[in-house]
Amino acid sequence: MKPEQLEHVGASTGNGGDLLSLRDLVRLMWRRKILLGVGAAIGLACGVAYIPLLSAPFRNDAVLQLQAVTFQEYKRYSAALADETRFVAFATSTGQFSDGEIATVRADVRRMGTLDKWIRPLFTVTKVDVKDLPETPKDSSTFTGVEIDVELNSAELARKVALASGEYVRDFVVGGRIYDWVLPGVAENLALLSRADLAITRTNFELGQAGRRRAELAQLVDRFPNADRISQRQVISVQNGAEKFLPPVTQLIGVEAELVNLRSQMLYLQRDRERLKLLVDFFEQARDRIREARTGSEQLAALNKLFSAIEKLPASNGEAGREAIETIRVELNQLRGLHADMIRYLTAPAEYQRVRQIRVVSPLLLGLGIGLLGAIFFAIFADWWRRNRATILAR
Repeated sequence: MKPEQLEHVGASTGNGGDLLSLRDLVRLMWRRKILLGVGAAIGLACGVAYIPLLSAPFRNDAVLQLQAVTFQEYKRYSAALADETRFVAFATSTGQFSDGEIATVRADVRRMGTLDKWIRPLFTVTKVDVKDLPETPKDSSTFTGVEIDVELNSAELARKVALASGEYVRDFVVGGRIYDWVLPGVAENLALLSRADLAITRTNFELGQAGRRRAELAQLVDRFPNADRISQRQVISVQNGAEKFLPPVTQLIGVEAELVNLRSQMLYLQRDRERLKLLVDFFEQARDRIREARTGSEQLAALNKLFSAIEKLPASNGEAGREAIETIRVELNQLRGLHADMIRYLTAPAEYQRVRQIRVVSPLLLGLGIGLLGAIFFAIFADWWRRNRATILAR
C-alpha cells in the first residue's frame, strides 16, 4: 500500500461522515494509551499462562538397562503400561508423592492415555543406525532396555515421576517373571505328582506279582529239589516266553533280581513323590500370595517369606526335601538378582529445564499482538460510537 493511500485508512462513520485518517488514528491511540496498555498487559498475561500448556518446561530422562529381559518378555509384560490405574496406584504406594502431585500425575496419564510417551523400549540398533550401515546386523532387534523421558511443569515432580517410572518398569518385569514361574509351576508339578502316584501304583502291583511268583517258585524248588540237574546241559532260549522253561532255581534267581529292581524303582518314585509334593505345596501357596500382593516387589517379598517357612518344615530335612528346597532357591536367587542388579540405570535420571526461546517468545508476542489489536479495535469502536450515537439513536 502506498503512503498517500494510508492517509484515508479508517472506518466509515456512516451517513457520508468523514473517514478516520491515519493522523486521527494516531491521536486516538494516544488518547487511549491507558486502554492500549491494559490490553497489552492482558495479552502478555494470557501468553505467560499459555506457556505451560504449550510445552512442559521441565524434563527428566534416564535409561534403564534390561539385558536380562528379552524383547518378547517385555512385549508380554508391557501390557501393564496401558493400565493407567495401576501406574497411579504404584506411584501412590511408593509414598513419595503428595495428594496434589498424585492428582497431577493422574491427570497427565489420563491425558496421554498410555505411558508410551514416558517409557519407550530401546534396541541395540535403531532405524537411523540401519540406514548408515551397509547391511543389517544380526542383533539389530536385540532389546537392551527402556528410555524414560518425563516432561512436567514441575522440576521436582518430573524427577519423582522419572524415578517412579523406572521402579515401575522394574516392578512389572519382576512381577511378570514371578507369574511365569509360579503359575506354570503349579500345573507342571501337579501333573508330575500325578504321574509319580500312577507309577507308584503300577510298581506296587508289579512288586506284588513278583512276590507271588517268587513264593510259587520257592515251593516248586522245594517239591523238586533235583529239577535243576535235569537240564544242566539243556540250551533254552529266553526269548518269546521260553524263559518259562528254565529250571525253577534259575527262574527264582531272575524273580529275585526283578524284585531288587522294582524295590529300587519304588524308592526312587517315593523320593520323587516327596520332592514333588513339597514343590506343589510351595507353588500353590505362592500362587495365593502373589495374587494378594499389589506390586512385583511385594510379590517377591511374599515368596521370600514363604520360602523361609517352607525351609523349616520337617519334610525339608530329607534328601528329597533338600532337593526341592534347592530347586526353589535357585529360581528365587535369579528373581532377587533381576530385582537388585540385572535391572539398573545405565544413565541416572538427569534433570534440566526445557524452556526454549521460541517456546517462550512466540506465546508472549502472540499474546501482546492480540491484546493490542483488541484494544485498538475497541478504541476505534468507542470513538465511532461517540460520534454517531446521536444519529443512530435518532433513528
